[in-house]
Amino acid sequence: MAINNNDRSTSGTVQRPACPDGGWGWMVVFGSFMIHVIADGIIYSFGLFYYEFAKHFDESKTATSMDRLLAH
Repeated sequence: MAINNNDRSTSGTVQRPACPDGGWGWMVVFGSFMIHVIADGIIYSFGLFYYEFAKHFDESKTATSMDRLLAH
């Protein structure tokens, strides 16, 4: 596929199409990534805090793990 002469500017370089959103699409991608990192990090690291929760609240394993069930 050859480049059409109409695709070139007067200086001879190929013009890049402009972003229709002004580049904000990458900010949306980054924001979505950070939300998943934070939310999934909290949910999947619950096992690290389980022992401290059980000791602090002095409850059974069922009652202590109930907040994990409700969080997910």
